[in-house]
Amino acid sequence: MVCAIRPGLTYYEETNNTLVWADRAKKIKNKPVINESPQDKIIRELQDENKRLKEYYASGAGAAVGNDPEMAKKLKEAQEEMEENQKQLDEMQRSWEDKLKGHEEAAKAAEAEEAAEKEARASGCPQLLNLNEDGMLDRKIFFDLSKLTKCKVGRKQLEGKEEPNIMLGGVGVQENHAIFETAGGKTTVKPLSNEAVPYIFINGEALKANKPVTLVANDRVIFGSGSVFLYRHEDEAANAKV
Repeated sequence: MVCAIRPGLTYYEETNNTLVWADRAKKIKNKPVINESPQDKIIRELQDENKRLKEYYASGAGAAVGNDPEMAKKLKEAQEEMEENQKQLDEMQRSWEDKLKGHEEAAKAAEAEEAAEKEARASGCPQLLNLNEDGMLDRKIFFDLSKLTKCKVGRKQLEGKEEPNIMLGGVGVQENHAIFETAGGKTTVKPLSNEAVPYIFINGEALKANKPVTLVANDRVIFGSGSVFLYRHEDEAANAKV
């Protein structure tokens, strides 16, 4: 460390502050540590301890026991400690392998789910996607209505009640708001209460009655004040609305 100071009396305060700072900086001591997780640290310490105990045995201490009961007791305790350390090591290694296996299985399941969704999106089957003015959020929510033939829409339920498939909030959204039902290649949307009727819009027009409405390709369905979904069905593309 190099500090710049001036001998002039005019700069006494600056020089003094610099020297005080330099004195404090000189007392700073860095203590390097190994960047490792707590589990890795425990494993390393157990391995080091076992290595020390093995070296102790290999040094000939066992042969020097003779008739010394105190030494024999220490050796027995050391051996028991080494065996216990090895058990802990084996258990931690198994735990790590189980976690790794769990992560790998979760990654494979996520890949399979992503591939299935990609295939479903391109299949032309009845499907539902969210619409959002933010391009990062647009069409990120996807439902394959050919498999999810009864898709419920509503608010978050109290504990113990079945949650809806599409959980929404906002003005006008009822606890049990609506349901999409798909059968025979056709999909309908039906209000689940009279209170939900004025808060369901198809292509900008509010429903007039508590009756199911058959959807056609490219229908925009709005719930509440701003949750918009696009209905897609390639098999009915000829009847699509723009």
